[in-house]
Amino acid sequence: MFKHLKTQNFILKNPHLNQRIIIDSKKKFISYPKRYQSNMNNPLSYLPPVTRGIIMANCAIYGIGLFMSNRQYITEFFYNHLALKHHKYHVLITAHIAKANFFDFFIETLLTGFIGSSLEPMLTSPVFLKLVMSSAIIGSILMITMHKEPTFFKSEAIFRGMIMFFVFKSPFQHFYLFPLPIKIQAFWLGIFIVFLDFITGRWANFGGTISAFLLLKGLL
Repeated sequence: MFKHLKTQNFILKNPHLNQRIIIDSKKKFISYPKRYQSNMNNPLSYLPPVTRGIIMANCAIYGIGLFMSNRQYITEFFYNHLALKHHKYHVLITAHIAKANFFDFFIETLLTGFIGSSLEPMLTSPVFLKLVMSSAIIGSILMITMHKEPTFFKSEAIFRGMIMFFVFKSPFQHFYLFPLPIKIQAFWLGIFIVFLDFITGRWANFGGTISAFLLLKGLL
């Protein structure tokens, strides 16, 4: 999703690891495990297990939806507060995976591959899985408590968690926004994302933001 512009060294102290992860924006993540280093020029040539699982889940839900009407797809996989009354508890999971249309599916799946293939090796798969799971769990809690309207909607809490972790980790780093040739500082990207979720009332998305912050502070 992002392309680094400035050369700057960061030291990330993660309580879940027994080492400090030193990141250099030109050399990328130089402390990657050796099995990832040969694929650094093409982050999609090898997908770490958790990232691969997220993408497979995206493809599975979207693929099932191709055999359903639009109404069936939305009512079966998107969240609505009445769904729980009808014992559709699976929407607490599928609402984080289902995509609204092909463009949404394609872009978010592609960016998940790029971001996850960088972030997961850096954190290790168990810690990255903790970020993903906590984003979904907190997002689901927010769905149940905050979304009482009769409409159906999906959550992007998992995707938010991945993006916001980078924002919190290096807020003054500059990036290009994919696919637009626009340079933006990570801090302002985070402000824009939080503001967008706030004004649109997408409270479940804050599950990812909260999880990323807690993980970076060693509270997860």
